[in-house]
Amino acid sequence: MAKKKNSNNKNKKHAKAETAVHESQPDTHTKESAAEENAEEAITSEDGPTAVDGGEEVAEEVEVLQETGVDSPSSQDQGVQTEEKVSEGVSDDSRVKELEEEVSKLRLANEGVEQLQKELEQTKESKEKIQVQYDALLARIGSMKSVFTKMKEHELELEETKDQLEQYEKQNFQLKQKSQHFEKENSELSKTVELLKTEGHDLNAECDRLSAELRNLRSEYDSKDSGYTSEKSQLESINRQLSSQLERLKQSNEEYIVTIENNKNVNMSLNNEITTLQDQISELNKVIKQLEADGESHLNERSQLQAKYEKLSNEFKVSSEKHVESLNALQTELQSSSDKYEELVNLNAKQRDDCARIPQLEQELKEKQLQIGKLRHEAVILNEHLTKALQLIKKNSASEQVDKELVTNLFISFLTIPRGDTKKFEVLQLISNYLGWNDEQKLQAGLSHNTSSRVNSRESFVSLWTEYLEKESS
Repeated sequence: MAKKKNSNNKNKKHAKAETAVHESQPDTHTKESAAEENAEEAITSEDGPTAVDGGEEVAEEVEVLQETGVDSPSSQDQGVQTEEKVSEGVSDDSRVKELEEEVSKLRLANEGVEQLQKELEQTKESKEKIQVQYDALLARIGSMKSVFTKMKEHELELEETKDQLEQYEKQNFQLKQKSQHFEKENSELSKTVELLKTEGHDLNAECDRLSAELRNLRSEYDSKDSGYTSEKSQLESINRQLSSQLERLKQSNEEYIVTIENNKNVNMSLNNEITTLQDQISELNKVIKQLEADGESHLNERSQLQAKYEKLSNEFKVSSEKHVESLNALQTELQSSSDKYEELVNLNAKQRDDCARIPQLEQELKEKQLQIGKLRHEAVILNEHLTKALQLIKKNSASEQVDKELVTNLFISFLTIPRGDTKKFEVLQLISNYLGWNDEQKLQAGLSHNTSSRVNSRESFVSLWTEYLEKESS
């Protein structure tokens, strides 16, 4: 709802700025009054989340007026005054709460950017998968085209075999007609033979001659008949082969027709899938463009938040140093009070008359201990925020960059700690881990000569830093 209000206010302000520009052409005095009224309305009517956003909107109105031609110095001075008023209206809450809010904003911004990057990668992966499916469909369509060409060739071969079969059937019919003709001739010859036998009694010589001719004719007939029968059997076998081949071709033709129908259906479904995939690709391209635009806007917001975070981190360091100083002061007070308590215990053994003061001192000691516990709790919370801030700094900055203030504080604490104290070795170990010393540098600094006193190298920099701060606070 706040974003909608801000957008409505921005649209109203831009409309007012345009009206101010149109009214500024005849009179310069109206330009100045319109700019002042728009600036005052921007300050008084702003109900956004922070006053800084109102200042930014007023600055945007001033820029719009400058772009449209309102260049009077009074409008610029009025924009500067409005920015100063907005900057003076910033709330002066505690720095710790502001730091926590800025850290949460940074986390949300980083999570939003990472989520957008993940969605962008997922859309790119889905686009690549759809592209692979599209290529596979194109390959399948190419293979189907080759199958269609082969089927057309088989159809041409089938038509040729049909033509050959018709020719063979015609030849078979002609041969059947010839065989019938020869059978008729054979019957006629048999009739002539019978007539010759009846007339053979009178004409023996002629009968002998005719019988010889008959034998010759019979031999010729037998040879011709055997040739015709063999040719007939060959033609019948050829006819059977052609008929079987025709049946096979008919079956294959039917199968090809069925496959053609199936391929047509598959082709239609593939075309539908291709159209749907193309629509999905176009939608995904639109989504990718939208996500890229959103990612750029989020990166700009992230850079702005990073600048604010650096500013607040510096302020947090100063406040944390103050808390550490107050904690040290309370520790000294606690030490002095504990010394006083011991003195009072010793005096109690000597002078029992002063027993009335012991409960009062114990109460003061408990109060001091409660204060110290609260300060320790605050120091632990500050240490956690500091470790999170250091992790964010290490993520967002280069690995070779070093915080000068942190290193100087470490060296000063190293030099101020007495020689026999174990904290001196821990601070030196922390410096080596932070600066990334190698084994030779650690050996020169005196960190690697004794294996029993080595700190585990697997401990991270953040864990060492938190332990050091806890020991310092205790």
